[in-house]
Amino acid sequence: MQGRNPNLEDPGTIQVILRRLCRDGGLVRLRFGTWTGEFPVQAIDEENILLPLPEVLRGQWGLKRHSRLDATLVDRGRGYEASLELISWLRFKGDPSCQFGLPRVLRALDPHRLADFVPEHPLPCLYSDGASNVVTGQASAFGLEGLEAGPLDGRDPARGLRIGAFSSMELALPGGHLVLPATVAYLERRVAGFLFHEPPREVMGPYQAWILEAQRAQTRRDLESLGPAGEEASPRSIEASAGPRILVASDRDPMILVISEGAFLSGRLAESLGRKFGVAWLDHVQGHVQSRVAEMPGGGSGWGRIRIVLVHQRLRVGSGMDLVRQLATEEGCPLPILLVGSEEDADLKRNRAIASGAVDFLPVEPFNAVRILRGLGETLSMFPGG
Repeated sequence: MQGRNPNLEDPGTIQVILRRLCRDGGLVRLRFGTWTGEFPVQAIDEENILLPLPEVLRGQWGLKRHSRLDATLVDRGRGYEASLELISWLRFKGDPSCQFGLPRVLRALDPHRLADFVPEHPLPCLYSDGASNVVTGQASAFGLEGLEAGPLDGRDPARGLRIGAFSSMELALPGGHLVLPATVAYLERRVAGFLFHEPPREVMGPYQAWILEAQRAQTRRDLESLGPAGEEASPRSIEASAGPRILVASDRDPMILVISEGAFLSGRLAESLGRKFGVAWLDHVQGHVQSRVAEMPGGGSGWGRIRIVLVHQRLRVGSGMDLVRQLATEEGCPLPILLVGSEEDADLKRNRAIASGAVDFLPVEPFNAVRILRGLGETLSMFPGG
């Protein structure tokens, strides 16, 4: 384990991973300062990768040429982080895009994992638990010194296992069955990591040779499916990734969702109240808001980490009160909804907001951090469970 390098530094391998991400409609999560967002890959060539960051986001984030953004992505179940340099901005097929240089290194987010090779489909295996029971399982990732496996029936892999306990692993590989003694190195939500324990050389040799050949075969298949040139996202993957996405300006709990035209309000809230509240922003156009919440980083099920929804009275399409009615009735939002806007005719707006399904109307123009903080606190106190 000491000499193992889980990071990827080969330019060809990095490019294949990013091209595969582009082809399959995968997302890259970007972070710059307190801002985060997830974006599909529009295109990639030998030197650049294009991500769709509109001008309003570039301005809100304060991006300039040669800015460096932190990026994370997932490839075949393995997470990586990298640094992307902003080269320039342009329009790609009529859509705004930012051009980044390809990263030189993909650093493993979970370097402890025994996952040097991840096959397209898990392979059958048998292993013993702490009570010497034989478990029918499937191995989903393979390392040169161990592997990851879990029960075939999808049960918690921690049942009957403990870290450091001995186990016997039997693999059904294309070349035949191999039996390897192992210890449980780690337990995760879906798999357990089995580190081989003093394996016989006559067994370990064929196992490692199989991994290396399987890696080469997988790379050949990738190259054949991708072709020799660069990659552009397919219309299907672009459509799947279309529509506004929720961006996080301040990442903490409790989290406020601001729905507004432009990111000015969310930026002011994050700047003024970011030590007390998390702030997420959605430039809503149409469709259900809850489905966008499920897509946000760390969104989870239902309404995820959101505890209050602020809807601005002026939206890019439609009115704030129309969206409040949609949230309260059509989507059955269980969270407190506040309509926000200018303090002019505040009493009239409050009556209309409540009639539409909001809890209250909160003036945010002119911006008064003390008044807004008090209004949010009072609302949370009425809905302590979120």
